[in-house]
Amino acid sequence: MLPELLVATDLDFSRLRGTRPVAAGQWDDVERAEVEREGFVITLRLLLTGGKTFTAHDDAPGWDDLIEHGEDVLSGFPGVRAIADALDGATGPVTIYTRST
Repeated sequence: MLPELLVATDLDFSRLRGTRPVAAGQWDDVERAEVEREGFVITLRLLLTGGKTFTAHDDAPGWDDLIEHGEDVLSGFPGVRAIADALDGATGPVTIYTRST
């Protein structure tokens, strides 16, 4: 299986397998973000309008870039260090961002 790569811009984000996009979304559609530690890997779930979910793992190339773009675009979205701190002692998913209306 080909490794996955995370790509982000100020408008959107995607997860590629090789050169093929397998998941994508736009920052404007992010309603909520959750993180969870699964073993040694941090999983990020971006819950999008329309009920879709974008999932990314911190061991994928492009993780830091994805988080930095989220931090730049979404007011209140935490950075890499704050995400790790939020998971300290957590035993399940932790909500790190909720879109304010």
